[in-house]
Amino acid sequence: MARENPFRDMFDSVRYSMEHLAKQLNPFPVIENKKIVYIAGKITGDTCYYSKFSAASDSLENLGFIVLNPATLPKGMEYEQYLEIGITMLDQADILFLLSDYEDSPGALKELNFAKEKGIKIIGPNYKSKLEKD
Repeated sequence: MARENPFRDMFDSVRYSMEHLAKQLNPFPVIENKKIVYIAGKITGDTCYYSKFSAASDSLENLGFIVLNPATLPKGMEYEQYLEIGITMLDQADILFLLSDYEDSPGALKELNFAKEKGIKIIGPNYKSKLEKD
């Protein structure tokens, strides 16, 4: 009997997210001036965070984007240091890409609020702006 892959659902979710992203980013030309995308999602308490962020990062890079991936930051710093660095990275981005678990992450929610305040485009498989909800 074949053993079920515990990461299958996670990777299927990331693949769906990337397909969804490609549709949402259609108006963004990615030829000469590459767009910068910051990835946000749950890291703290998620033992698979690195794989999840890496899969998203690889897919975005394959679409032609410059990717800012907070999961690649070195281990050993304090939570607030990671958050401050993440906000600084996000401030340089054109687009915030929210992974499907962003609502479970206080840090990702802070990054979402920052992006809204700065007028950064926000997309993701589970994200609906107030305009889309109405």
